[in-house]
Order: sequence, then structure tokens, then C-alpha cells
Amino acid sequence: MEDQGNEEDISFPSEDVERCVQDSVEQVLATAQWDEKMVPQWINDICEKAMKQLTELGRPYKFVVTCMLMQKTQQSGAQTVLSCSWENQTDGYYQIIYPPQRAKDSAQKTIQCIATVFCVRF
Repeated sequence: MEDQGNEEDISFPSEDVERCVQDSVEQVLATAQWDEKMVPQWINDICEKAMKQLTELGRPYKFVVTCMLMQKTQQSGAQTVLSCSWENQTDGYYQIIYPPQRAKDSAQKTIQCIATVFCVRF
């Protein structure tokens, strides 16, 4: 039984990471409308909230949080690519695109966010 507990501690905490990032983005952007002057503050708030929640998990990980905001228009679009060299069992990343394209209120949002967290076990 103890081995199973240790295995859980070693594996990448994907559900916890997903929850932390989603909560952070939604807390900051839930009612926000595009305002270029607010973008630096929103990015900072998202990254700080995510980092705080991630470190509060108490897991032996180093975290890197990135966030990109852009004005959502008919013509806007963004592509991101990432490449990592790490241990697949213990390390990982999570990326959120907000608002989700299939969300009911997605058409009303004027902001698009891509937030990514990289988690490397130490």
C-alpha cells in the first residue's frame, strides 16, 4: 500500500495543475473586456495566482508559468508550439485556451488567453 502512495507522489499532478491554471485565468478574466492598458496587470495577476496555487500544492516541482493575452477579433488567431526534453513520467505541462472555443459565452468575450505551465520535478 505504501508503494502506491509513493507512486502517486512521483507522477505528474495533471489534474491539480489543470485546476490551478483554469482557476487563475477564470478569476482574472471572467468579466474582463479588452482594455490594452489592463493587459500587463491581467498577465501578471494570472501568472502570480497560478504560481501561488501551484506552490501551495506542496509537490516537489519547479514551475514556469507563461501567459499571452490578445484582443479577440474575427481575424485574430494564434498558434503556439512547444518542445521539451524531460522525464515523461514525472514532468509535464498544461495549456489552457480561454475562453474555450465551444463555450456558450465565448462569442461575447473580447479577450483570448493562452496560459501554459511547465512542471519539472526536482
